[in-house]
Amino acid sequence: MMLRGLVCTAVALWLSGCLIIDTPPPGPSPLLPGSGRDKPINFPLSRILPGAAAPDPGYDGVIITANIGGSYRITWDTTWQGFNRIQGSVFTQSGANPQFFPGCTDRSCALTSRDQVVVGNMPGRIDFLGLPGSPVRSGFDIVIGDTDVLILDVLTNGVPDPGRVVFVSTDTRALASAPGMPFGLTTR
Repeated sequence: MMLRGLVCTAVALWLSGCLIIDTPPPGPSPLLPGSGRDKPINFPLSRILPGAAAPDPGYDGVIITANIGGSYRITWDTTWQGFNRIQGSVFTQSGANPQFFPGCTDRSCALTSRDQVVVGNMPGRIDFLGLPGSPVRSGFDIVIGDTDVLILDVLTNGVPDPGRVVFVSTDTRALASAPGMPFGLTTR
């Protein structure tokens, strides 16, 4: 009897045009890696100085460094100012899959059990999520073609915050913030 009542209710709702679907709000999910957005087409482009060490600014955020040959290191920290997550997506402009080294090649930015990185869900894309819990920076190294452009789309607490993404600029030879979000980096 109960099953027939549920079926009748479902059929009545369907015939009346009333259908309730529970969907999450638009935008990034706080518990899934990635920015929740497609690969950007238009973005500001900055030049990163290969071989320069970017000093830790002492607050939550992302530090990007580069080396010759299209090698990049992306690290994040979520322990300073009450941020509950840093998440983002890294793309290659060409769409080529980068070589990926979790925890960095020298193991200096090991991923913790609370960090998530997804590689290979789309060509040329890496999604990440960093949650509080580690006293050291987490991250990964990637190698792309030296003429390719690295595109980053990073969110802190679900919001684009270019001031929390830093690198050493080729043009000023000083620490610089992302010019916008998303943005591109090149060593050329």
